[in-house]
Amino acid sequence: MRGFTLGLILVCVTLMAGGAWAGDGVGLAGVTPEFAPKTRGGAGQEFVAFSQWAGPVGRSGGVGGVGVLGFTASVGEVQTTPAGYGSAVDAARRVVSPGYASLGLTDNRVLLELAGRGRAAVYRMTFPESEQCHALIDVSYPRDRFEGGEIRLHDAKTIEGFGEYRVGGEVVRVYFTFRFSKPFRQRSAWDGTGVLDRGVGRAESPQALGAYVFFWNREGETILVKRGVSTVSLEDARASLYRDFPGWDFNGLVREARAAE
Repeated sequence: MRGFTLGLILVCVTLMAGGAWAGDGVGLAGVTPEFAPKTRGGAGQEFVAFSQWAGPVGRSGGVGGVGVLGFTASVGEVQTTPAGYGSAVDAARRVVSPGYASLGLTDNRVLLELAGRGRAAVYRMTFPESEQCHALIDVSYPRDRFEGGEIRLHDAKTIEGFGEYRVGGEVVRVYFTFRFSKPFRQRSAWDGTGVLDRGVGRAESPQALGAYVFFWNREGETILVKRGVSTVSLEDARASLYRDFPGWDFNGLVREARAAE
């Protein structure tokens, strides 16, 4: 397919054993893109993940990490597996640079952008006009590392919880909070038994766990998502979000990152 990169786009946290977070200077202020081969529908695909590093990485000389806690956006029917929510990536709208990344998801019909500061990542989703615009959080990504977790639909703009993942022979717990700029039209969690009506989902390996939220959007309307993470506590994840990115000025964050190049 000329002009397109076939791929599975997922925004995730990258961990090292031990759970200490790296500082700035690795990719997007601690958030860096990864590329690795994956298979979807029997055909080879390129997996594209944006990751926030944990552990002694980058300038301190660590040796790689594990991507966990997936996030993506789409239009239409919800798919809750990586093979289902994968998308082709428009090569003409693919930008990866220090402090900023952007991918046009052709199957999902979304432009997904990312900027980061400290332990906060900020995503900007640009949708077509639709009542089926949605964002998805896959706590159980990747299935072979997932040990268990919880996801809580906290209020009309916030999703929180934790996931436990096996990294380097130990289990690391990652607390997270996602804060959206627009209230949800509909929200649901899922586990290995299916979609849950209640506002809290829990699972243990090998079950799946996640949540999705729907919006009604006008053509070209953007929605921002702020994500804070911590290996210490949920309170620390919230604090990192408000400390590292207290407002909603996405363009200002991108200008700041580019000025630092």
